Amino acid sequence: MKIIDVKKFKYRDNLAKKRHRRFLALNILWLAGVSALVVALGYAVFFSGWFDINEISIEGLADVRADEVRSEVENKLSERWLGLPSGNNILFFPASRMESALSSRFPFIKELNINKEFFHGLMIEASERQPEGIWCFGSALLTASCSYYDHDGVLIGPAPKSSGFLTLTVNDMRAGKNSIDPKFLTAAQTVNAGLEAQGIKVKDITIPAGTFTELSAYVSVPDASVGASGYSIRFSIDTDLAVQLHALEIFLKQSLDAPTPYQYLDLRFDDRVYYK
Repeated sequence: MKIIDVKKFKYRDNLAKKRHRRFLALNILWLAGVSALVVALGYAVFFSGWFDINEISIEGLADVRADEVRSEVENKLSERWLGLPSGNNILFFPASRMESALSSRFPFIKELNINKEFFHGLMIEASERQPEGIWCFGSALLTASCSYYDHDGVLIGPAPKSSGFLTLTVNDMRAGKNSIDPKFLTAAQTVNAGLEAQGIKVKDITIPAGTFTELSAYVSVPDASVGASGYSIRFSIDTDLAVQLHALEIFLKQSLDAPTPYQYLDLRFDDRVYYK
């Protein structure tokens, strides 16, 4: 028969219990330390104010437009995530996404960059699109929808219909149009520049309803003695506009001795000038 030492078993059992208690205590201390660290980090990031964005600087925009951009950014800063004030935290502020959102929201912005200035600032550097003229859509001149446009044909914002020569107006009278047709944009720019190079002031350019290839420029009469305030010059984008402008230049030079109160000049056919 084997003799069992009961005291020895009790000693081992007590030792195991002590080790188990020590293990639980270390685990509890470790969890408590991690929890305290997480709480401290959460407080530091979201509630301490150490990373709050409280300054927005904007360069390159007019005051009114800078205020519009600032208001949009401030709306973003007020956003919360799971109840936490994450929108105004410089660590989490989505600069790239905000650049895209602002460029999409405000067509007057040509280029825009947002730089974080740690730990409390945003620097927004932007450039504006410069208006080249006014583009109006609609067949009824009094009810047409007009917008400023830049050299690339981007509609910048609403505009009043111009009635003078200071700003070129393009009247796109074709039905159902609400964006600039690149081929007519290029044509209008070419015609306007070509006529101005000949000393002819352009009041407006009209794209007639139903056309795919025609436009006309209403111009002032250089010599008021001819008895008319202006006339229309018709062009076609089906043929070379430079050739049409050259034909016009030759025709006008040959007509200097006998100026005529034209109703219109027509340059659309075979490098010839027809007039009425």
